[in-house]
Amino acid sequence: MIRHANITIQGQVQGVSFRENTRKKAKSLSLKGYVKNLEDGSVFIEAEGEERDVKKFIIWCHMGPELSKVDKTRFEFNKDFKYFREFTVE
Repeated sequence: MIRHANITIQGQVQGVSFRENTRKKAKSLSLKGYVKNLEDGSVFIEAEGEERDVKKFIIWCHMGPELSKVDKTRFEFNKDFKYFREFTVE
């Protein structure tokens, strides 16, 4: 089943290549969507793909890439699909 997730990650997640590493991880799981920095210092992600792959991605988001320090991850599944064509960094 295809799932859509909205994910917000707080911590030391800006200035540590978090977005680019997120794009690479999403691509490795065949996910579509985007990642962007928010003004409050957090990162926001919308991701769509097979449910098992979205769940793996959320688990990865709890840890983040090597240089980051994730303090809090919030996510919710959404029934409204956006049918993204690729995974981009905004």
